[in-house]
Amino acid sequence: MVATISAICRRLDCLPLAIELIAARIDLFSPQTMLTRLQERRLDLLADGAQDIPERHRTLRAALQYSYALLEECERSLFRTLGVFIGGFDLAAVAHFGFDIAVLQGLINKSLVQVAAHPNAGRPGEGAERRFLLLETVRDYALEQLAASQQAEETQQQHAAYYAQWVEAVEPNLRDSQAKIYVAQLETEHNNVRAALTWTIAQGDDETALRLSGALSQFWIIHGHTREGKLWLAKVLALETNPPSMAQAKARMAAGIVASMLGENQAAQTFFEQSLHFYRASNDCQNTAWALANLGGVYYTQNAYAQAKAFYQQSLALYQALDDKQGLADLFTQLGWLAVSEGDCEQAKTHFVQAAALWREQGEPEPPITILKGLASVAGQQQDYQQANVYLAQLLTRHRDLEDTFGIAHTLNHLGRIALYQGELAQATRYLTEGFGAAQALGYPPLLRFVLDNQGNLAFAQGQYAVAIDYYTQSLRIACQLPDKFNIATLLERLAGAVSAQQKAEQAARLLGAAANLHEAIGAPVRALDRPRYYEITMAARAQLDEATYATAYAAGYAMTADQAVAFALAQFDGSENAALKS
Repeated sequence: MVATISAICRRLDCLPLAIELIAARIDLFSPQTMLTRLQERRLDLLADGAQDIPERHRTLRAALQYSYALLEECERSLFRTLGVFIGGFDLAAVAHFGFDIAVLQGLINKSLVQVAAHPNAGRPGEGAERRFLLLETVRDYALEQLAASQQAEETQQQHAAYYAQWVEAVEPNLRDSQAKIYVAQLETEHNNVRAALTWTIAQGDDETALRLSGALSQFWIIHGHTREGKLWLAKVLALETNPPSMAQAKARMAAGIVASMLGENQAAQTFFEQSLHFYRASNDCQNTAWALANLGGVYYTQNAYAQAKAFYQQSLALYQALDDKQGLADLFTQLGWLAVSEGDCEQAKTHFVQAAALWREQGEPEPPITILKGLASVAGQQQDYQQANVYLAQLLTRHRDLEDTFGIAHTLNHLGRIALYQGELAQATRYLTEGFGAAQALGYPPLLRFVLDNQGNLAFAQGQYAVAIDYYTQSLRIACQLPDKFNIATLLERLAGAVSAQQKAEQAARLLGAAANLHEAIGAPVRALDRPRYYEITMAARAQLDEATYATAYAAGYAMTADQAVAFALAQFDGSENAALKS
């Protein structure tokens, strides 16, 4: 009851007159019914006040009508216009609609516009900008007047056009050293952007909707709105666009990036190929290079390293011909990750350093997060844990500054894994527990696979082998869905270690054989970081069996296909589906 009444007061912006008017309805409606009706027709419910007060105070609408009638015509026009903004607006938005600041000041003086308690994040090198808003009850009245003026469609169109232009201007800044400021601005304006998308989709304004959605993928990913972004992009791309446009190609690229983040590799590949076809037909070399690089990334994620390298080389050639330093920096970063997966850490480090140098040439004092993450991975693979922790600590700070839940969860898990390698169980537990919670909240399959693997590693280090098997099995299921052959092989090895610790050496040997076959098939050896543990697992299994028995079991595993190996593992160990996710 208290919570419902509090919600009613918030819904009424805590306006004394509104609360007094709603209280008069308590004999007719329950608090929950009041709250529901306030969400539908707020001003109609706040009517017929006491008869012993002035007419203009008997209903909230009457009070607003009285104030509205006292406005100058230019103030009325601005007041109606401001009804389209959700969550506030700034001076730039007012200027976009052609109004003078003095008109806004008049509405502030008459208490129809409020100065927001929290200003916009400032632009780089400047202070925070003022932000303004209409109370929701006042905004309802402004929208009624806008509809009555016959200017609603034009105003909504201008609102959508303004935010399409704005997000396109902000997008390039989401990867540089000032990204924190621009991400915060986007979050502040997110409800306005949502409103613009909703209106353009409803109106069938495909070009504006495509521009909006095409520029938002990086923000959606950074701030944990990836699934919401997927839904918006699906709605936008369903609009008929004939012939295909540059905006549509970019929106498809955005859809591919979002799909890749969610582990939906086939969908990502399709979107990237569609964009590539358009860019090539348009002789757009720069965007062709971008699409090729993204296609390479999809193949890399699926452990198809030869195909990934082929796309990367095509992209590299185009970026070099264009002398596009940012494109080259991105491409060298991707080549660095490919080298990490192929076990060539020195080559990987060379690529990451090349990428960082190119960013410095563009005036960026710090390398992007992806490069820092790559350098941390190389340091870890080379067992330089001290340097890896330095890079990871920097990464964690930057992700927290951005409020990047995915980045925070991912980095915490890397820090936890390094702590495990160093034998620091208490520290590992702190990192991995926090990271697991953040990853569960997001629910992205590739991230869940990673954190479940680490939870298994932690349980194994604590001697809880049955718990470790449960986590590894859940991680294996997700790896199969992606599909992620490298990590399927790794998880088969993890399971081998856990069952060997339970004195089930023949099962362990079979799993090790299956994992070895997978590593060979995809051309990716066991990572340097995992090799000490891999050797321990192998030696432990061998110690429990004579050579002939071990060799027979290992050969049986090696002869399995990937599907057969996974089926064997799940049949042996998967007794409590999703238990790890629910723990």
